[in-house]
Amino acid sequence: MTSGKKSGGRLRAVICSQSNFATDYRIEKMRQTLTDCGFDVSLLGRAHPREERVGGAAVHYMRLLFWRGPLFYAELNLRLAMRLLAGGADLIVSIDLDTLAGCMIASRLRSSRLMFDSHELFPEVPEIAGKPLVKKVWQAVQDFCVPRLRPTDVAVTVCKSIADIFYHRYGRRFLVVRNAPLAGRALPSAEGRPSARPFTILYQGAVNVGRGVEEIIGALPSLPLCHFTVVGDGDVLPGAKALARALGVEDRVSFVGRVPFERLAPFMAGADIGVVIMKDLSLNQRYALPNRLFDFIQAGLPIIANRLPEMEKIVDGEDVGMCVDEVSAESVAKAIESVMSRPDDVARWRRNMRMLAPRLTWQNEVSRVQECAGGSLVTLLKENFE
Repeated sequence: MTSGKKSGGRLRAVICSQSNFATDYRIEKMRQTLTDCGFDVSLLGRAHPREERVGGAAVHYMRLLFWRGPLFYAELNLRLAMRLLAGGADLIVSIDLDTLAGCMIASRLRSSRLMFDSHELFPEVPEIAGKPLVKKVWQAVQDFCVPRLRPTDVAVTVCKSIADIFYHRYGRRFLVVRNAPLAGRALPSAEGRPSARPFTILYQGAVNVGRGVEEIIGALPSLPLCHFTVVGDGDVLPGAKALARALGVEDRVSFVGRVPFERLAPFMAGADIGVVIMKDLSLNQRYALPNRLFDFIQAGLPIIANRLPEMEKIVDGEDVGMCVDEVSAESVAKAIESVMSRPDDVARWRRNMRMLAPRLTWQNEVSRVQECAGGSLVTLLKENFE
């Protein structure tokens, strides 16, 4: 294998993504795991209009000619492959399908190991699933690349349902590493806040299609004692702001914008309930298990979610909140009213969160032995480089 070792003898790993490194918490958690496994880790991705400092990591940004569409993805993968071939690495980490082709080319030509961390079932994200031609192209990329992962490559995804889909389609076992937070991350408790203030509903994450933000805003006219805090940015944000103005509730909605993951804690500390809604618009949405669900559990913040398989397993199965059967302004309003009137249930959910939180950590996820995939993520990383 062509080695990318530095003079100090540490193995080199490069994490490749087109995400914003400052706000993609899973990338930071993966970086820390690789560092703990003995790698010197750097990040490689495209430059964003609002670049933010990423603590603890060497970050290399590529300024691309194109910002969207097929030429953007073609340039992204070509530039990734060129940079990786020029720089060398012992382990190349591809984050999501949109970087896999370039990473796979470089890993083969450099004889480097490859890790594919599939955050999503990419051809099924709502922004793609509704465009048949675009979906067909990404499905072809997935159908070509995933079966060509080598036995020594490491394949990871975010939940069992998506891992099962990969196995049934391609016969490839994926390790399941859920989006739990790092143990010891400072998330203040959501309990004990002063009562002389509005009941605060929190949404944090991408403000994209099917995330329930519009429905929560639509519920506010029925919830005069409530304030809604939206932490994030995305495609539907302008429409969400317009809806708040149209309904006359703009004074009860705070649009905070995109916030680095290390600065999310105060928003959870100031909230009464966290909302985790993913409309069932595609397979990717159906099997979603986002970071914020686990963050809310760590913060002791009761959860309202919709009844999708992976989220229901935790919210109902662990009794840490309630699930709604329908995603609408009316159903969300009823659920929030119910939470506001059930202090005994809220107290029970918080007790359950306190017991569950120590188990739902990133360190436990990466160390959990999964017989079907041949071990844990940590053991596979260490064994492949002994």
